[in-house]
Amino acid sequence: MASVILESIFLKRSQQKKKTSPLNFKKRLFLLTESKLSYYEYDFERGRRGSKKGSVDIEKITCVETVVPENNPPPERQAPKKGEENNMEQISIIERFPYPFQVVYDEGPLYVFSPTEELRKRWIHQLKSVIRYNSDLVQKYHPCFWIDGQYLCCSQTAKNAMGCKILESRNGSKTLGTIPSPGDYLLPAHRS
Repeated sequence: MASVILESIFLKRSQQKKKTSPLNFKKRLFLLTESKLSYYEYDFERGRRGSKKGSVDIEKITCVETVVPENNPPPERQAPKKGEENNMEQISIIERFPYPFQVVYDEGPLYVFSPTEELRKRWIHQLKSVIRYNSDLVQKYHPCFWIDGQYLCCSQTAKNAMGCKILESRNGSKTLGTIPSPGDYLLPAHRS
């Protein structure tokens, strides 16, 4: 088995691959390797990974970005209010997943909710690093959720529709502007 880069428990939204599939949310153990993003059932009582529920080949991922939080989410997907962050008990971090991000691949978006902003940032950064050489990376994405057959940001009804917002940086790397010429690497004394 490939070595694990990251491993975390997140809340995963059902992908609703069929029109009759219910919209639900389940806690899953996510594992990231150089070749796959996989998610598993997790036995909290025994602290063990359960059966594999799904995976995405890294080469099929076209975008990894944050998602605008829902309007009026249930308590388990609400961000802590001002001052509440310091009062949260240790156990409640696994009960609250207010920081969504998306992994977009050929079958559409996979929505994942993180318990902390820092963990979300770490996963997005690492995922962008792993996919940076993928051939089908997109330049636009949907910043809002796909709900009830459409994207909330632009009302497009095709799940694989081109995004409506331009990525500010491709793959998490900053745009450099112009491509440097070989002379740009010479020390000042060697330039003509």
